[in-house]
Amino acid sequence: MYHHDSRLGVLNRSVLARNLLGPLLLNVMNLGAYDVIHFNGDDAFFLGRNLPAVRTYHGTALHEALSATTLKRRAYMQGCYRLERLSARLRSCRVAVGSDAQQAFDTQHIIGNIVEAERFVPHAKFDHPAICFIGLWEGRKRGRFMVETFLRDVLPAHPDAILYMIADQAPAHPAIRHLPTLDDDALALYLARCWLFACPSRYEGFGIPYVEAMAAGTMVIATPNTGAHDQLGPNDAFGQIRNDAAFGPAIAAALSNTALRADYAVHGALWEFLQRCTLREHEVLGIEAVGADRAVAFEG
Repeated sequence: MYHHDSRLGVLNRSVLARNLLGPLLLNVMNLGAYDVIHFNGDDAFFLGRNLPAVRTYHGTALHEALSATTLKRRAYMQGCYRLERLSARLRSCRVAVGSDAQQAFDTQHIIGNIVEAERFVPHAKFDHPAICFIGLWEGRKRGRFMVETFLRDVLPAHPDAILYMIADQAPAHPAIRHLPTLDDDALALYLARCWLFACPSRYEGFGIPYVEAMAAGTMVIATPNTGAHDQLGPNDAFGQIRNDAAFGPAIAAALSNTALRADYAVHGALWEFLQRCTLREHEVLGIEAVGADRAVAFEG
């Protein structure tokens, strides 16, 4: 049986408390009710050796640091990477959600993330060419680059196209819809109704937005990063990966090709289904970690 323990949840209000104080407090907490503890982060100073632990790495802070656009962000992520390295030395059972984390932390397993299948489902598409972007204006998601690409390469070829920016900021423009405060259901609906999901992100440790778009029946076009290669596959199997120069022209071409978009919607739905089959793998790891028929997992 799995149980989520929220006793340290209050520490999430502070970055320092979450990264340092939380793991230290785990050493003095009574965890006797559990057979195995499952960490998804913030465990570098948990030294418990008597309780088997599984650590899942959702990417690596090193690549977050390399894609950072401010010195403060870069320094913070470099510090987090050192904590991740310490965690990897302490955990005997390590899991990665993607290939870059597997290489960085020498994990024994790759088990991908899953998405909420009941939320990300296909819907009728907009009656106009529509592109969905999700992310921040600055930083690795590159909202600014998305807008520049749309205005330069896409809008001249498709004057009726609309770029839906689910972002913290976006310029005022007749062809751009800024949607800064969507809840999860509304975000999923826009993702499903748009013709394309465009993601020029510099780094994705796994690439959950790609899988969400595929589950919603929307073709994905991305720029190269490890998450894109992991999820979209080689040779454009489940989506298109293009460099910065070819990103905009690929979007414009896909908007003109109904059959291409429909084909990717079918392939993407298949890949999302296969991803959901990985949930059982985490349960099996928990059982293996304690060598028992039953495992209770604590997630930190």
